[in-house]
Amino acid sequence: MLGKYGEFEAVKGALFAVMLHAPERMNEPEVHDMLVNEVKEGRLRAQVCALFFDKYWTVCKRKSMYNTAFKAWTKSGGVLLSDKQVSDSLMREIGLDVLPDSVFVNE
Repeated sequence: MLGKYGEFEAVKGALFAVMLHAPERMNEPEVHDMLVNEVKEGRLRAQVCALFFDKYWTVCKRKSMYNTAFKAWTKSGGVLLSDKQVSDSLMREIGLDVLPDSVFVNE
């Protein structure tokens, strides 16, 4: 997307600021699909994508799906056991292993 500027450190650093300060945008199909594609093309680490998506989940939905540090912002402090199937699907979508059973918490 950024063409010849994509490899500049300032541009890479700006991505984090922009994406983490607009969590509501992660639910927009165009943004979601673009980020998933960037992961699949090897231009974005899956763990970084998970961080962007989990900020959406914690800010907008008040729960974590990726078990990132943002889980501390939730009432449960973790990924709910009742959300395991959704979490597994979301993790697989970006090429990450599913979360181990030990990280899930009860409501």
